[in-house]
Amino acid sequence: MKNIYVAIAALTIALIPDIVVAQAQVAPAPKPTDVVTLPKYKPVPTIHKVVPKTFGCHVETTPGKLTEVPCLSAADIAKRPPPTACTGADGDAACGMQSVVTPTQQQFGINEIPIKEGFLEVTLQQYSSSTDTKWGAGAYSLQLNSNFFPSGGTTGWVQFVYQDFGAQGGDRFCVWNIDVKNNKYNPVCAAMSSLPLTARVQFTVGGFVCGKGCTYIPNAPALAGWVHWQTLNANGSVCSSCASGTVWAEAPDTYGLASGWTQISGSILGASGSKINFSGNTVDQNVLGATACPVPEAPGWTCATPQLNGQYATTAGWVTAEANNLFYAPSPNWVAPQVPQSALTCSDGFCWLTAYEIFPK
Repeated sequence: MKNIYVAIAALTIALIPDIVVAQAQVAPAPKPTDVVTLPKYKPVPTIHKVVPKTFGCHVETTPGKLTEVPCLSAADIAKRPPPTACTGADGDAACGMQSVVTPTQQQFGINEIPIKEGFLEVTLQQYSSSTDTKWGAGAYSLQLNSNFFPSGGTTGWVQFVYQDFGAQGGDRFCVWNIDVKNNKYNPVCAAMSSLPLTARVQFTVGGFVCGKGCTYIPNAPALAGWVHWQTLNANGSVCSSCASGTVWAEAPDTYGLASGWTQISGSILGASGSKINFSGNTVDQNVLGATACPVPEAPGWTCATPQLNGQYATTAGWVTAEANNLFYAPSPNWVAPQVPQSALTCSDGFCWLTAYEIFPK
């Protein structure tokens, strides 16, 4: 009977229209030109053409073909600081999705429906330049962050993060298993070349949990994270002649995210303990998605239950200290008429929220 009630799970989309970002006032600037409304987003990331079967790091330069590569050593990882937890109103989660249950489920003792997969897609529809407050021009991070969750007497946290330190090097993609209470980081990181920010560049950072009963990753539970990048043409289609790729990092589920993942948040932010300041007219489209369905090995799947339901809310918790100077455009759209309003869609067990951040206001 429990499965019947689990099947009617509901998720609340938590949209943050009130992010406070410390920045100097700027003179009014011309509004950005009209942006392209991209085609309807597929609920399942296309990078599920292949999934690593072992812990470690892999590169997928040819779709559907993985090459195992050495992960960074602990000494190499220590050369650059990790992303850091929020210590107050000093962060910018951009937008968030939180798993909750219905009153009926609560009557039957069902308190939460854990998320199985989350992803953040970032598309710079307009971009000229940017500077990180600690790491200089071109530095940034792409973050998909879980909630803080209880873990055997401590507090667990997982971050799926690409960090680009600009001219200083040391760029990487990591799955960070974090003991927040004791400030202990347990990462698995893949070394990467810099991915310069340009107009029309599109990134996807995501991760999924392969928990107990997982059939295609030995020694589960495991956390599989990835970063994918590509460039779009003016009409929003993928540029086939432009550089693209996918990097995977797979780590043990050290602190039990599989049973405690109830929220995701993220955006393009400072590289580490810092803030990225965009200049000129910037338009950033974020697609934040999640599912409570078991994650399959291959695309083409459907998951009728639990069908994710969503509604807008006014607050969600900050978890990361990194930030940006972008202004969030909630629904109804109050920032720039040319930017489409935020839109929520649910299909085949996935919910994904398309929203925009811009600079200047």
